[in-house]
Amino acid sequence: MRRFAFALLLLVTVVLPIGCTGDGVAYSHREREENWRRSMEMDQRMLNDDLDFFFLRDEPSHLSRWSID
Repeated sequence: MRRFAFALLLLVTVVLPIGCTGDGVAYSHREREENWRRSMEMDQRMLNDDLDFFFLRDEPSHLSRWSID
């Protein structure tokens, strides 16, 4: 029982925290920054589109004072 408890303690204190440090497993620091930058850029573009739609600036008005037959 003591060996099991010691092995569990060793697993918790040594092995598990290793995955949470450094640059991570899947992406490097540079890749995460690039993903964040692209996400922010896309959000800014969508915000501009939403504001244009809200203020009806999406397309020019085709209304005219003159009747066209």
